[in-house]
Amino acid sequence: MANYLSKGIDVSTWQKGVDYKRVASQNIKFALCRASFGWEANQKDNMFETHIKGFRSVGIPVGAYHYSYATTPAEAEKEAKYFLSCIKGHKFELPVYYDMEENSMAKTGKANCTAIAEKFCDIVRKAGYLVGIYTNPNWLVNYLDYDKLFPKYELWLAQWSSKKDYSCGIWQYGGSTNYIESTKLDGISGDVDKNYMYKDYPSIIKSKGLNGFSKTPPEESASNPSTGETSNNGKTDNNSYIVYTVKKGDTLSGIAQKYDTTVQKLVEDNNIANPNLIYVGQKIKISSTTSKSDTISSKKYITYTVKAGDTLYSIANSYNTSIEKIVSDNGIKNPNLIYIGQKLKIFVEE
Repeated sequence: MANYLSKGIDVSTWQKGVDYKRVASQNIKFALCRASFGWEANQKDNMFETHIKGFRSVGIPVGAYHYSYATTPAEAEKEAKYFLSCIKGHKFELPVYYDMEENSMAKTGKANCTAIAEKFCDIVRKAGYLVGIYTNPNWLVNYLDYDKLFPKYELWLAQWSSKKDYSCGIWQYGGSTNYIESTKLDGISGDVDKNYMYKDYPSIIKSKGLNGFSKTPPEESASNPSTGETSNNGKTDNNSYIVYTVKKGDTLSGIAQKYDTTVQKLVEDNNIANPNLIYVGQKIKISSTTSKSDTISSKKYITYTVKAGDTLYSIANSYNTSIEKIVSDNGIKNPNLIYIGQKLKIFVEE
């Protein structure tokens, strides 16, 4: 739950008579709207256009999703083409998603479900969209090849719990059951699904010219740290620091690793609101007296060597820690991508 960027909801034909202005007044910052289901001509969600117009009228960014009934890749191809026809003409600040949860699909097996997901997502991605998959932990373990799919696609995790077990861009933490807050929202009758967003999708999508937007100069940090520029020209809180100038390809985790500090320390020292969003030319103060070794020297850790079949989720479970902790402690840039032989520091309680 910690460190999410914004809170939002998802809606479909089941939410009618929405008071969009009232919804917006409750700190709802995004909405995901069902566009379609299946592939027949009459399977466009009858509230899709109303929801898109309503949320946009109050300045709430939107995304879209398609509910799947496909049991073969060929049917997934039909769904992808139908979905694209339903969302044509709209711009989306959030990704578009493939909703996979049907029992009829699950019965076809993990390999086939994975192939179905790839077929749909590849077609939609080639059409110029940032595409992801909506699904739950059971499916991620038993019906989808997690390591194959999620380096390529976004994950919208459906896990109604007080905590999430997977790194994801969006977490649906509650619906008709909600362990964090009420299942209700003023302006919508009945229960409503609630979500946290962990990535700055509007900036990512607009900078890359996806989802109907024209490409703009990127503001999102990329994946590989460069050397950058540093200078020693000041003091702060009586501690020496260097000033680092962000270069193309830098990330906070890469900078933190290079200078033996932590992302959290950089965020605090520089009042960074969004640790996933830094820009070329930005000046970042890096304390020369407080480093990662200072903050973790009193803690004990083991070195774990990644084996075939491992995921950060399985490793975190084995050592009673969290994916986020492993990512932070090891400067991992893509939590969905680890490799055999990789050495990970796993900190344990004394």
